[in-house]
Amino acid sequence: MTSAMWKQKILPYTFLFPAFALIVIFLLLPLLYSFYLGFTSFILTRHLGPKFIGVRNYVSVFFEDPLFWRSLEITLIFTLVSVTLEFCIGLGVALLLDRVTLGKRLVRTTLLLPMMMTPVVVGLMWRFLWDSRFGLINYLLGLIAIPPVQWLASPKVALVSVILTDVWQNSSFAVLIFLATLQVLPEDLYEAADIDGASAAQSFWYLTIPLLKRAMLIVLVIRTLFAFRIFDTVYVLTDGGPADATLSLSIYVQRIAFRYFDLGYSAAVSWVMLVLCVALSFVYIRILAEER
Repeated sequence: MTSAMWKQKILPYTFLFPAFALIVIFLLLPLLYSFYLGFTSFILTRHLGPKFIGVRNYVSVFFEDPLFWRSLEITLIFTLVSVTLEFCIGLGVALLLDRVTLGKRLVRTTLLLPMMMTPVVVGLMWRFLWDSRFGLINYLLGLIAIPPVQWLASPKVALVSVILTDVWQNSSFAVLIFLATLQVLPEDLYEAADIDGASAAQSFWYLTIPLLKRAMLIVLVIRTLFAFRIFDTVYVLTDGGPADATLSLSIYVQRIAFRYFDLGYSAAVSWVMLVLCVALSFVYIRILAEER
């Protein structure tokens, strides 16, 4: 092989090899090992290695574990409500900001700050805000004669508190996507609609909404997948409590692995969770393909 052929065919792959090796070592191998653990009984406290048991873990997940179905229900409720609120708030705020001229940059920067914060910091901050005795939320409610609410200690209210915290942090992502799309929409279409006598509501329904469909799907895809596997914020705020009222699937996997030390069963639950995420991704990809 000549030097020119080597530079053209082999040399580019040598630059890719370090990145490929890191992906294999830190992503592919742990993923394959966790897949293997899902078919084993591996409890660390018994000081024994993994013991192959076939699909027994998966049978237990679907037919013998009511807590799994409870955590799945909580995760679906959290995902549906939080993504819906973030979508609506993001679209509304983006439409308002698209018309703002005074202090536009300052307002946009301020709205994007929550998205730049890490979930752990957001969880700690809102844990103090939700505090039933010293929190700012109950203090403000007390000013209008509303008694203190056990935001993180009541099973009826805890999930609402977690959802509102997530909405506060991630609505800015929807604002960013919608606002970026609104700013590149063709003005001539709206001018033609005005000439034809279309009202503002008709322009919004028949022009803005169709032109925003791709952005809407992007927001729904990304936020649904991230909300479905939420861990950090819930762990800091409630750790799945009280009485498992905020037990998401990610918290459930973490609890099985690091509280009960059952690595085999936790691997099986995590793979079920992964399959559900992939299924949601395929649904959205199919919708995106049909929109083309």
